[in-house]
Amino acid sequence: MNNEFNLQQNKARFILETSTQLRANKFAAILGSQLLSHLQGKSQVSSLSLYWDNLVTDNFMADGGLYRLRRYGQFEVKAGSKVFSQLPHEPYFQPSDVNTLNGDIERVFEPLEAGFCSHPLLLNYLGFLKQVYNHAKGTECDWNVRLHPYRVLASANTTGLPTPEGLHRDGVTFVSALMIQRFNILGGETTVTDTHENVLHQQQLTQPFDLLVGDDEVTKHMVSPIRQSDPTLGAAYRDVLVVAFTQQQNSTQRVA
Repeated sequence: MNNEFNLQQNKARFILETSTQLRANKFAAILGSQLLSHLQGKSQVSSLSLYWDNLVTDNFMADGGLYRLRRYGQFEVKAGSKVFSQLPHEPYFQPSDVNTLNGDIERVFEPLEAGFCSHPLLLNYLGFLKQVYNHAKGTECDWNVRLHPYRVLASANTTGLPTPEGLHRDGVTFVSALMIQRFNILGGETTVTDTHENVLHQQQLTQPFDLLVGDDEVTKHMVSPIRQSDPTLGAAYRDVLVVAFTQQQNSTQRVA
Protein backbone atom coordinates (compact mmCIF):
# COMPACT_ATOMS: atom_id res chain seq x y z
CA MET A 1 0.00 0.00 0.00
CA ASN A 2 2.76 2.47 0.98
CA ASN A 3 4.76 1.68 -2.17
CA GLU A 4 1.73 2.26 -4.37
CA PHE A 5 0.92 5.51 -2.56
CA ASN A 6 4.51 6.71 -2.92
CA LEU A 7 4.48 5.81 -6.61
CA GLN A 8 1.33 7.83 -7.20
CA GLN A 9 2.73 10.75 -5.22
CA ASN A 10 5.91 10.71 -7.27
CA LYS A 11 3.92 10.64 -10.52
CA ALA A 12 1.79 13.58 -9.43
CA ARG A 13 4.90 15.53 -8.41
CA PHE A 14 6.59 14.81 -11.75
CA ILE A 15 3.56 16.04 -13.71
CA LEU A 16 3.32 19.18 -11.56
CA GLU A 17 7.04 19.93 -11.93
CA THR A 18 6.84 19.56 -15.70
CA SER A 19 3.76 21.77 -16.03
CA THR A 20 5.33 24.39 -13.74
CA GLN A 21 8.44 24.44 -15.92
CA LEU A 22 6.24 24.78 -19.02
CA ARG A 23 4.26 27.68 -17.57
CA ALA A 24 7.35 29.52 -16.33
CA ASN A 25 9.66 29.04 -19.32
CA LYS A 26 7.14 28.37 -22.13
CA PHE A 27 8.96 25.08 -22.72
CA ALA A 28 10.01 22.05 -20.68
CA ALA A 29 12.89 19.64 -21.20
CA ILE A 30 12.78 16.13 -19.71
CA LEU A 31 15.40 13.40 -19.74
CA GLY A 32 14.27 10.13 -21.29
CA SER A 33 15.34 8.16 -18.24
CA GLN A 34 13.07 10.28 -16.03
CA LEU A 35 10.12 10.04 -18.38
CA LEU A 36 10.43 6.29 -18.85
CA SER A 37 10.66 5.84 -15.10
CA HIS A 38 7.45 7.84 -14.70
CA LEU A 39 5.73 5.85 -17.46
CA GLN A 40 7.21 2.55 -16.26
CA GLY A 41 7.88 1.89 -19.92
CA LYS A 42 11.57 1.08 -20.37
CA SER A 43 10.82 -2.50 -21.43
CA GLN A 44 8.30 -1.30 -24.05
CA VAL A 45 10.52 1.13 -25.98
CA SER A 46 11.90 -1.45 -28.41
CA SER A 47 8.46 -2.73 -29.45
CA LEU A 48 7.18 0.81 -29.98
CA SER A 49 10.23 1.86 -31.98
CA LEU A 50 9.64 -0.95 -34.51
CA TYR A 51 6.76 1.06 -35.99
CA TRP A 52 9.25 3.61 -37.34
CA ASP A 53 10.49 0.90 -39.74
CA ASN A 54 7.06 1.01 -41.42
CA LEU A 55 6.90 4.74 -42.14
CA VAL A 56 6.27 5.89 -45.71
CA THR A 57 8.11 8.44 -47.85
CA ASP A 58 6.65 11.95 -47.64
CA ASN A 59 5.98 12.86 -51.29
CA PHE A 60 4.63 16.34 -50.50
CA MET A 61 7.95 18.06 -49.88
CA ALA A 62 8.00 21.31 -51.87
CA ASP A 63 11.80 21.21 -51.88
CA GLY A 64 11.66 17.89 -53.78
CA GLY A 65 13.39 16.02 -50.97
CA LEU A 66 12.71 12.34 -50.29
CA TYR A 67 14.58 12.29 -47.00
CA ARG A 68 11.51 12.25 -44.71
CA LEU A 69 9.28 9.28 -43.91
CA ARG A 70 6.10 9.61 -41.86
CA ARG A 71 2.54 8.63 -41.06
CA TYR A 72 -0.24 10.71 -39.56
CA GLY A 73 -3.37 10.41 -37.45
CA GLN A 74 -5.44 12.28 -34.91
CA PHE A 75 -7.35 11.64 -31.71
CA GLU A 76 -9.60 13.53 -29.35
CA VAL A 77 -9.81 13.36 -25.58
CA LYS A 78 -12.56 15.01 -23.58
CA ALA A 79 -12.19 16.95 -20.35
CA GLY A 80 -12.18 14.56 -17.39
CA SER A 81 -11.67 11.50 -19.61
CA LYS A 82 -8.66 9.21 -19.96
CA VAL A 83 -9.84 7.80 -23.29
CA PHE A 84 -8.11 8.91 -26.49
CA SER A 85 -10.58 8.26 -29.30
CA GLN A 86 -9.12 7.96 -32.78
CA LEU A 87 -10.75 10.22 -35.37
CA PRO A 88 -11.44 9.26 -39.00
CA HIS A 89 -8.40 9.58 -41.22
CA GLU A 90 -8.27 12.76 -43.27
CA PRO A 91 -5.73 14.91 -45.13
CA TYR A 92 -3.37 17.08 -43.11
CA PHE A 93 -3.59 20.81 -43.78
CA GLN A 94 -1.60 23.81 -42.56
CA PRO A 95 -1.97 27.38 -43.85
CA SER A 96 1.06 28.89 -45.55
CA ASP A 97 1.50 31.49 -42.81
CA VAL A 98 2.27 28.58 -40.46
CA ASN A 99 4.09 26.27 -42.87
CA THR A 100 5.87 28.40 -45.46
CA LEU A 101 7.22 25.35 -47.32
CA ASN A 102 4.28 22.93 -47.49
CA GLY A 103 1.30 25.07 -46.53
CA ASP A 104 -2.05 25.63 -48.26
CA ILE A 105 -2.32 22.11 -49.67
CA GLU A 106 -4.10 19.00 -48.41
CA ARG A 107 -1.41 16.41 -47.77
CA VAL A 108 -2.63 12.81 -47.73
CA PHE A 109 -0.35 10.66 -45.57
CA GLU A 110 -0.64 6.99 -44.77
CA PRO A 111 -2.60 6.41 -41.53
CA LEU A 112 -1.10 5.30 -38.25
CA GLU A 113 -0.94 1.53 -37.79
CA ALA A 114 -3.49 -0.05 -35.47
CA GLY A 115 -0.84 -1.63 -33.27
CA PHE A 116 0.89 1.70 -32.87
CA CYS A 117 -2.34 3.44 -31.86
CA SER A 118 -3.08 0.84 -29.19
CA HIS A 119 0.47 0.47 -27.87
CA PRO A 120 0.40 0.86 -24.07
CA LEU A 121 3.52 3.01 -23.93
CA LEU A 122 2.11 5.42 -26.51
CA LEU A 123 -1.19 5.70 -24.64
CA ASN A 124 0.60 6.25 -21.33
CA TYR A 125 2.69 8.96 -22.94
CA LEU A 126 -0.35 10.72 -24.37
CA GLY A 127 -2.01 10.56 -20.96
CA PHE A 128 1.06 12.14 -19.40
CA LEU A 129 1.02 15.00 -21.91
CA LYS A 130 -2.70 15.57 -21.32
CA GLN A 131 -2.17 15.89 -17.57
CA VAL A 132 0.79 18.25 -18.00
CA TYR A 133 -1.12 20.49 -20.39
CA ASN A 134 -4.27 20.53 -18.26
CA HIS A 135 -2.19 21.62 -15.28
CA ALA A 136 -0.39 24.23 -17.39
CA LYS A 137 -3.79 25.65 -18.42
CA GLY A 138 -5.27 25.23 -14.94
CA THR A 139 -8.30 23.66 -16.65
CA GLU A 140 -9.51 20.25 -17.74
CA CYS A 141 -9.64 20.74 -21.51
CA ASP A 142 -11.08 19.04 -24.53
CA TRP A 143 -8.11 18.35 -26.81
CA ASN A 144 -7.52 17.53 -30.44
CA VAL A 145 -4.34 15.46 -30.62
CA ARG A 146 -2.33 15.03 -33.83
CA LEU A 147 0.44 12.46 -34.07
CA HIS A 148 3.35 12.68 -36.49
CA PRO A 149 5.93 9.87 -36.32
CA TYR A 150 8.92 10.93 -38.46
CA ARG A 151 12.08 9.30 -39.73
CA VAL A 152 14.55 11.73 -41.32
CA LEU A 153 17.25 10.08 -43.42
CA ALA A 154 20.82 11.10 -44.17
CA SER A 155 23.44 9.55 -46.43
CA ALA A 156 26.79 10.31 -47.99
CA ASN A 157 24.94 12.33 -50.63
CA THR A 158 21.91 13.59 -48.69
CA THR A 159 21.55 15.92 -45.74
CA GLY A 160 18.37 15.33 -43.76
CA LEU A 161 16.24 18.30 -42.73
CA PRO A 162 14.09 17.57 -39.64
CA THR A 163 12.39 20.97 -40.00
CA PRO A 164 12.71 21.92 -43.67
CA GLU A 165 10.46 24.95 -43.16
CA GLY A 166 13.01 26.43 -40.73
CA LEU A 167 12.10 28.24 -37.52
CA HIS A 168 8.34 28.00 -37.18
CA ARG A 169 5.18 27.52 -35.13
CA ASP A 170 2.75 24.68 -35.77
CA GLY A 171 -0.42 26.68 -35.20
CA VAL A 172 -1.51 24.58 -32.19
CA THR A 173 -1.61 25.02 -28.41
CA PHE A 174 1.23 22.77 -27.28
CA VAL A 175 3.72 20.76 -29.33
CA SER A 176 6.17 18.08 -28.21
CA ALA A 177 9.12 16.28 -29.76
CA LEU A 178 9.95 12.85 -28.35
CA MET A 179 13.21 11.16 -29.33
CA ILE A 180 12.76 7.53 -30.33
CA GLN A 181 16.24 6.79 -31.64
CA ARG A 182 19.22 8.26 -33.47
CA PHE A 183 21.48 6.09 -35.58
CA ASN A 184 24.74 7.03 -37.28
CA ILE A 185 24.06 10.76 -37.47
CA LEU A 186 25.58 14.07 -36.49
CA GLY A 187 23.54 17.24 -35.90
CA GLY A 188 19.87 17.46 -35.08
CA GLU A 189 19.99 20.15 -32.41
CA THR A 190 16.65 21.65 -31.41
CA THR A 191 16.34 25.40 -30.89
CA VAL A 192 13.38 27.01 -29.09
CA THR A 193 12.82 30.77 -29.37
CA ASP A 194 10.22 33.29 -28.33
CA THR A 195 8.01 34.90 -30.95
CA HIS A 196 10.70 37.55 -31.55
CA GLU A 197 13.16 34.71 -32.31
CA ASN A 198 15.27 35.25 -29.21
CA VAL A 199 16.79 31.88 -28.29
CA LEU A 200 15.30 30.36 -25.13
CA HIS A 201 16.82 26.88 -25.27
CA GLN A 202 19.05 24.67 -27.40
CA GLN A 203 19.37 20.92 -26.93
CA GLN A 204 20.24 17.80 -28.86
CA LEU A 205 17.80 15.01 -28.05
CA THR A 206 19.98 11.92 -27.89
CA GLN A 207 18.48 9.19 -25.70
CA PRO A 208 15.19 7.31 -26.15
CA PHE A 209 12.29 9.38 -24.77
CA ASP A 210 14.28 12.58 -24.30
CA LEU A 211 11.46 15.11 -24.55
CA LEU A 212 10.93 18.77 -25.34
CA VAL A 213 7.49 20.34 -25.01
CA GLY A 214 6.65 23.90 -25.97
CA ASP A 215 3.84 26.40 -25.71
CA ASP A 216 3.27 26.79 -29.45
CA GLU A 217 1.29 29.99 -29.02
CA VAL A 218 4.32 31.93 -27.74
CA THR A 219 7.37 30.01 -29.01
CA LYS A 220 8.95 28.88 -32.28
CA HIS A 221 11.20 25.89 -32.88
CA MET A 222 13.53 24.32 -35.41
CA VAL A 223 15.98 21.41 -35.66
CA SER A 224 19.36 21.68 -37.38
CA PRO A 225 20.18 19.43 -40.35
CA ILE A 226 21.53 15.91 -39.83
CA ARG A 227 24.30 14.20 -41.76
CA GLN A 228 25.70 10.70 -41.85
CA SER A 229 28.39 10.02 -39.27
CA ASP A 230 30.08 6.82 -40.51
CA PRO A 231 29.61 5.83 -44.19
CA THR A 232 30.65 2.26 -43.43
CA LEU A 233 27.53 1.78 -41.29
CA GLY A 234 25.18 2.61 -44.16
CA ALA A 235 21.81 3.69 -42.81
CA ALA A 236 21.61 7.00 -40.94
CA TYR A 237 18.38 8.35 -39.47
CA ARG A 238 16.65 10.32 -36.73
CA ASP A 239 13.33 8.94 -35.43
CA VAL A 240 11.02 11.23 -33.45
CA LEU A 241 7.36 11.44 -32.50
CA VAL A 242 5.84 14.92 -32.75
CA VAL A 243 2.51 15.30 -30.94
CA ALA A 244 0.43 18.47 -31.21
CA PHE A 245 -2.35 19.26 -28.73
CA THR A 246 -4.92 21.88 -29.72
CA GLN A 247 -7.35 23.12 -27.07
CA GLN A 248 -10.99 22.87 -28.03
CA GLN A 249 -13.78 25.13 -26.78
CA ASN A 250 -15.16 23.17 -23.80
CA SER A 251 -12.81 23.77 -20.87
CA THR A 252 -14.78 24.28 -17.70
CA GLN A 253 -13.49 21.97 -14.98
CA ARG A 254 -10.70 23.55 -12.97
CA VAL A 255 -7.56 21.58 -12.11
CA ALA A 256 -6.42 21.72 -8.51
